[in-house]
Amino acid sequence: MIEILQVQALRGPNIFSLDHRLIVMRVKFDEKTAASIFELKNIMTQKFGIDLSLSSYPHLMIARIALELQKKVAYQLSYFNGLETNQKDVWRILFEYHSEQAGRLAAHATVKMLNDLLLHGNTNPDDALTELQNIKNNEPEPSLSIQESLNPNRKPIIAVTGTNGKTTTSRLIAHICQEAGYCTGFTTSDGIYINGQIIETGDTTGPASAAEVLRHPDVELAVLETARGGILRAGLGFAECQIAVVTNVQSDHLGLGDIHTIEEMAKVKGLIVEVLQAGGAAILNLENEHTKKMSSQSDLRYGWFSILPQPKMPSNCNWLAFVENKSIVVKTRDSIVFQLGLDQVPISYHGTVPFMIENAMAAILACLAFGISTEKIKNAVSSFYPSAEQTPGRLNIFDFHRFRVMIDFAHNPDGFAGVKEFLNHIDAPQKIGIITGTGDRPDESIVKLGILSAEMFDHIIVHQAKFHRGRLRDDIVHLLIKGILQSKPNASYEFIEDEIEPLAYAISKAQDGAFITALSDVLDNPIQLIKSYQENSTLNPV
Repeated sequence: MIEILQVQALRGPNIFSLDHRLIVMRVKFDEKTAASIFELKNIMTQKFGIDLSLSSYPHLMIARIALELQKKVAYQLSYFNGLETNQKDVWRILFEYHSEQAGRLAAHATVKMLNDLLLHGNTNPDDALTELQNIKNNEPEPSLSIQESLNPNRKPIIAVTGTNGKTTTSRLIAHICQEAGYCTGFTTSDGIYINGQIIETGDTTGPASAAEVLRHPDVELAVLETARGGILRAGLGFAECQIAVVTNVQSDHLGLGDIHTIEEMAKVKGLIVEVLQAGGAAILNLENEHTKKMSSQSDLRYGWFSILPQPKMPSNCNWLAFVENKSIVVKTRDSIVFQLGLDQVPISYHGTVPFMIENAMAAILACLAFGISTEKIKNAVSSFYPSAEQTPGRLNIFDFHRFRVMIDFAHNPDGFAGVKEFLNHIDAPQKIGIITGTGDRPDESIVKLGILSAEMFDHIIVHQAKFHRGRLRDDIVHLLIKGILQSKPNASYEFIEDEIEPLAYAISKAQDGAFITALSDVLDNPIQLIKSYQENSTLNPV
């Protein structure tokens, strides 16, 4: 038997094809079934007129049949493929579609036909073909290309992706563009914003949210945070962009969506560079080996940024951003074109947060490449603060009389390392950390969170009320504690139960002058929670 595990429709450019809309079907069958499927090759060819001569493997047969069923009702299609996965007996079946409804029907009909033949020795494709013909007759003729299918009212797009930093970079780019006079729509992991006003909350980094911004009648420029999950689930929500920013590629989210290596993840992130229009600009991290490899297209302009002083200028470089004499400097091959002191970059905390400096450089380069004047960029960067209003959940610090609280949504080892570097500049008699793990990460990543926590906090509170994602809560907690003790055998830590509100508990443990850090969105509605505590006179808020 063939079992369908999942059917997805990739509606835009995707990691398999920039030009074809694809159905991706995950199916499961064992070696015995695979051999039986292959024996059906001649039957399918003779009985149904489906040419399987080029299908040398069972998974390719399935893809070819699904394609041919659609072609029999006059859809002009050509692309099909079949790929292994890391799961035993599980395959990815890929084939092109014009009508999503027809493509999904073809996926299910193909498996039904083959299962009927395997179990009963006979099947009838007529019902499926009739349904496909009805879809073909009753739906408007689908567009022939991804370019045509993706919102006739073309607007400039600045696309931003990366493992860390993409939300802050997107927000800063949108802020600069708004200050420069553009009615800007942007998507982030926090929500959709039109000209600074939120119109939808939640994680809006996928193609549907991008389409909503691009359809909005007031939007003149779209800044689209583009996350891994949306790309893998449905492809990009746009056919091309004018500026592509890739902040970095790190080993996070591996093992999800059939992406198992950092090289495969780089291919996902690099998709926004591949769809740059000719003459567009790619803004890339010079110190990340995976983004450095995204610069092979000769018809693009390139902006590179580096946290190192006076880095060597790459051969394919239109702009190079770096830090020199406590300033962000941007130069071309001929001259310095931009300079701004780090004391005028509020999100850098006077230059003490390297990853925020990188975010600022990426945003500055993107806006220079888009054509915004240096003065407007400087003024906008100087008015963009690390706050609950402008950068929610990113190094947000709240002052009370007896202690301070910081909220940061760092959720992977690189994010924790960035927070650790920032905390090195914080003078406090006690540093308390509230941490959580994420269940769909590899063991070593969760352990690493514990290691880093022990290195930066005097006392650690482990709270694992959510983010289980397929694991038992206690297994995640065990890995975090394993990392804590691996780093510091005598570390001060404790695990608190789900029903305990972790911030209130941390406050009860705080000494005068303590600095409390809540990481990885461990709190529900953290900003609102902090504000409610600030209104509570018993906590002596400033």
